[in-house]
Amino acid sequence: MVAGHPLNIYCSANPRSRHGGSSRNDVRLARCLFSDLEHIGVEAAVESALGAGLPPPTMTVGSGHGVHLYWRLLEPIIDLSLWTVIQKLLIRALGSDPGIHDPARVMRLPGFMNVNGDPAPATIAEADPSRRYELDEILSALPPLGPSPELPGPARSASPAAKTFPLFGEEHQTNLQARMTAYLEEVEPPSDGERNIRLFGQAARLVEKYDPEEDDLLAAIGMLNARTAEPLDDSEVDRVVRNAYRHVHAKGMPRGTLLNVVHEPYQEPEGEIFSLARLRESLAEARLEGLGKPGSVFYDGSMTGVGKSTADRAAMLEAGKSLTVLPTHHACEELAQALAGAGLDAASYPPIDASTCRKFESDGGSGEARMALDAGLNVGEAVCPDCPHQRSCEYQRRRERARNAAHAVATHARASSGGFSIAEGRPVVFIHEDPLALLRPMVKVTARPVGPQASHVDHLRQVVRLARAAVEVSEQLGDVQKVVFTRHLARSAQGLVVELEDQAVVEHFRAAERDGAKSELPRVRAIPSKEPIRRPERCDYLLYRAMRASGIDPDRDALRLALAHACGELAHLCVVVEDTYTKAKDGETGGRRDYHKALVGVWKVDPPEGAVAWFEDATGDRALLEEMLGRPVQDRTPAGRPEYRVPPVQYTSADVTQKTSENVVRGLVRGLIAGHPDARKVGVITHRGHLAALESLEPSWSSRIARKEYFRSGKDRASNSWMDCDLILVLGTPRVPPAAVRDWLVRTGRIDAAGKDGGWGNRRWEGKAAEGSLIRVDGHGYADPSWRSMNNSLVRASLLQAVGRGRGVTEQGVPVVVVSDENLGLPLSAIPVPEIKDSEARTFSAFRELTAINAKYDIVGEIAVTAAELARHLGDVKERQVRNHLTHLTQLGLLAKKGERGGWTLAR
Repeated sequence: MVAGHPLNIYCSANPRSRHGGSSRNDVRLARCLFSDLEHIGVEAAVESALGAGLPPPTMTVGSGHGVHLYWRLLEPIIDLSLWTVIQKLLIRALGSDPGIHDPARVMRLPGFMNVNGDPAPATIAEADPSRRYELDEILSALPPLGPSPELPGPARSASPAAKTFPLFGEEHQTNLQARMTAYLEEVEPPSDGERNIRLFGQAARLVEKYDPEEDDLLAAIGMLNARTAEPLDDSEVDRVVRNAYRHVHAKGMPRGTLLNVVHEPYQEPEGEIFSLARLRESLAEARLEGLGKPGSVFYDGSMTGVGKSTADRAAMLEAGKSLTVLPTHHACEELAQALAGAGLDAASYPPIDASTCRKFESDGGSGEARMALDAGLNVGEAVCPDCPHQRSCEYQRRRERARNAAHAVATHARASSGGFSIAEGRPVVFIHEDPLALLRPMVKVTARPVGPQASHVDHLRQVVRLARAAVEVSEQLGDVQKVVFTRHLARSAQGLVVELEDQAVVEHFRAAERDGAKSELPRVRAIPSKEPIRRPERCDYLLYRAMRASGIDPDRDALRLALAHACGELAHLCVVVEDTYTKAKDGETGGRRDYHKALVGVWKVDPPEGAVAWFEDATGDRALLEEMLGRPVQDRTPAGRPEYRVPPVQYTSADVTQKTSENVVRGLVRGLIAGHPDARKVGVITHRGHLAALESLEPSWSSRIARKEYFRSGKDRASNSWMDCDLILVLGTPRVPPAAVRDWLVRTGRIDAAGKDGGWGNRRWEGKAAEGSLIRVDGHGYADPSWRSMNNSLVRASLLQAVGRGRGVTEQGVPVVVVSDENLGLPLSAIPVPEIKDSEARTFSAFRELTAINAKYDIVGEIAVTAAELARHLGDVKERQVRNHLTHLTQLGLLAKKGERGGWTLAR
């Protein structure tokens, strides 16, 4: 009240960037959506919102003469133009006050009087702070955008699909290729002189209309190009398609999605930039401070190359004994040799293979040790007791050496399978790189074969037969305990078979698919263990004898699952409904999606309680680790960050998937090598299926590639051997299928999240170019937060580990170039990735041949070649296409133009 006059009291609905700020420019983000309904009661207002399909409001305020409804968002909206658009849609849905859509809007503050007209108190009628919503939960209830002049970007489609407002793209249409083909059949093929612009225009229309994958778009435009009188060269068509694809996405997301959404705004890296020496001192100090605190768990997420392994040595020396755990045997042996070279008593646990075990192979086939290992049995228990080579066994010798060494090194698999028993008596344990699979090992058995290596129900039936054979062996031995156990194992395994054979839930999903509906049933259901029984002593020896007696070689995962379930050893066992999609065959329209059941079993392996445990992973997630372990995990990642001495660079203008053509893969490798003329020992990391494409490179390019590996091979990470390269190319994004993300959610105990649909689609993110400009990238990801975080853990971790091979924070770092549209937090290139396709490479090879032929007494680099000469030399390529190739090669610095009509020469 001022001078006796009552006042209305308001508060800002959106946070302000400064005290007293009252304009739109003072608002930086929006944390909620809200509406003002006038002359209505609280119950009627809430019923109106629920009737419109909106979720329950986070807070309901009786304003005195109406009602204010608020919906708090899980993630704030940074793009305030987008927020304004959504507020207008909310107004349209509820018929609320049409003026409530400006970001700086103030709303009535509960607890004070509304003195407009008859005074009435403004009060909180109901509130639940836990109600926080994903934006798409709100959008799914709102009316279609429609072609409104107030909305940015192209007009919206009025089709039913557009009314769903999918933030992450439309549902995949199984007959998409057929639709695009039918559309282009009505299009007149372009004539000479307008081919590029017409093909570009049609490609852009297809992107806006159907939002196809880039490879599908290339196939459709390629068919239109083939109908022209003089088709463009394949490389030109590819370039036209890529430019059209980027052009449309630069304007906004395709139709059916909201425009200008930035799901991951750019965030400046936190922490002061320290010298590498200072960071390494900090790492060593943290390791020493952690000693003497058994049961404590520490996490270090500092980037690859800063010296985490070196910092461990200070604690090793102080503690006297230690265990270090690494992903692969190669990495273990490499570290053990380095520790021994530094004067420490260190040894690594050996692998069981032909080099260490004389029973691993037999007459060119599998020996007893390998048969037991392939069945998932402990070789030392199953085979070694009857082995005549025990005293001279290389494996046993090296294992004893590692057991007795002061500082042992072992693989993730060994530490996990033994429940960290090898850590006994060692006061400190260092676990390097991604620990999730170590801590939560998993097996899966499906109802039907889904791949050549997949375990399925027939393998479980095989386990039932093996268990019955083990009953007979136990009876022959006269061991009653083992007879009871093996009978129980047979019954338990048969129960798993029955579970997989029950198709009721599968038929439900199939029926929903046929009806075009979405099933509301969860995809995951937990199964309790029934009457578990303790595993008897020498169980693996018994099962191996049953294998030999029956001639049954059981599937490893099926036997492990059946045993663990029978003994109650699993943290959880779940039934999962998975789906597979089969593309339409030639001459057919539409593909087919089918469903099947799978059993997923997960063990729980925790670090030893009697030791200090360090988890060291540059791409890890401390919060997830703490959630899994159920105890505090102290973050000892240094607050500072090292400066890149040799910074990596990421091209986001293209991505390489497993479906990318060999021509594109080779084109990227040639283009990137051309951009680094001094690189002579190039390393390439890409998808496994693309390594063969590199074998077809011309000698001038292939001779410069010194090393090739594929994602998740083990050799793409955890090794210093990449330091021999002078350039590392990381091509593509190692994405994982939805089934793999769901499996990992089950592994980490997020059963409810695993039962949902993750909502895969487009996700726009921001990054910063080396020169400082912000770049928006249309990538991909999941809408559901749990799915998104797990997918990021799987995909980004693989990429960042590959990038870390360059050790860019050290003086001896190797340049790393990444081609991916995944948000990695790396410096981005503001220009498209350079490419030299097969047709251009052929032209370049012919150019080099022709200059060599023409060079009699002159230096080769001085010999000029014209497009006409080169076209005649090639014989089957038109002069115009040759000229385009030469121009592009000149732009990449491989050739030089010699005057207006003087032809081209090799660049010096």
